[in-house]
Amino acid sequence: MKNERIRCLISGLKRFELTKAESQFICLAEQSLNKNGPLAERTEPILEWIYSQKTQFTRDSVFSMLNQKQEGRFS
Repeated sequence: MKNERIRCLISGLKRFELTKAESQFICLAEQSLNKNGPLAERTEPILEWIYSQKTQFTRDSVFSMLNQKQEGRFS
């Protein structure tokens, strides 16, 4: 089950614009998972952290854009 979660995180991260370092880390994690099975214990929390940062940034951007549009209606 843990490998499925990691694959899901990796798949989700591929939908975001990633830095070069993030992209390399994710690529290496995916290769390791496909080749060796379970990843090092530190890898999953890092993937989760990157994913949470990307989704938070997206949420903040969307809500900011919506607020700007609503303020424009009432001005």
